[in-house]
Amino acid sequence: MDCERRKLMLSDNKITEWRERLISMIIENYPNRWETFKSVKENVTAVKYGSGSVYLPRGYFCPSRVLDTVIGNVTRGRLLKTKPRTKIPTYRYGFDKNGKLITAEEYDEWADRIEDITSKFDVSDYQKAFPSFLDEAKNGVLIPREYEFIKRENGIEIGLRYQMDCANSNSGSIAICENGYLKKYFHLYNVTIKTVNIFWEPSFTSEEYEYIDSHHVDVVMRMQEEVGMFAEYKINNVVRYRFELDDNGAAKKYTLIESNGKVLSQEKQDYYTYEVYKPIDFRYEV
Repeated sequence: MDCERRKLMLSDNKITEWRERLISMIIENYPNRWETFKSVKENVTAVKYGSGSVYLPRGYFCPSRVLDTVIGNVTRGRLLKTKPRTKIPTYRYGFDKNGKLITAEEYDEWADRIEDITSKFDVSDYQKAFPSFLDEAKNGVLIPREYEFIKRENGIEIGLRYQMDCANSNSGSIAICENGYLKKYFHLYNVTIKTVNIFWEPSFTSEEYEYIDSHHVDVVMRMQEEVGMFAEYKINNVVRYRFELDDNGAAKKYTLIESNGKVLSQEKQDYYTYEVYKPIDFRYEV
């Protein structure tokens, strides 16, 4: 990778600035999180349901274009044509009159876990949001385990996501686009609001997209891997993938070309080249 292209990517300091900004927004919005969510939800004019998402923030509508391709056991899931009658959906998505996604609710099977939840967690959040949530959950009423409200400003999409049964597993994301394509994506989770006995530093990942030409897209991913309790924040894993596109713009394969500042030899690049088995659309509108 040439030096000019490297200069286009953000420095670790700039990445850290975005991380700190996201943490601040999550904490600042925490006291009025439910009121804000309800206010945003009033603008929902259309609803869609998602099913089968695993370990992917926001499920089917996750801003990341590649996370479910380069990371194992991560699934985007699928959109359902109608609300399922027998199975609880993974997500319920709310759209405004302009077709923009503004809310995302993740669901869980509450009926079998009510006693466990009420014994371990502060349920005041539920009681404020759903005064009769215990009875409703036992009767199968859909109650979100996590809820996210999404706003947009100056070409930037910001999503703040809060967990109903735990004040220390809150998360957020920022997506930045240019000319209809995703350029940067930041995701942060496990932001602690209330003091707990065991503290884990919030985990953070970033993705930067460089559109080299009509047949190649580079994605640089920075990750803070799990390093234990009370650990200071440090970016300790940086990789660069190159996606090869066909004449129609569809990704055919991708290659790990750089790891933690070192360009891999051609032999290793050949070894770490993988076929793409599901469509990747790098377009993303804020």
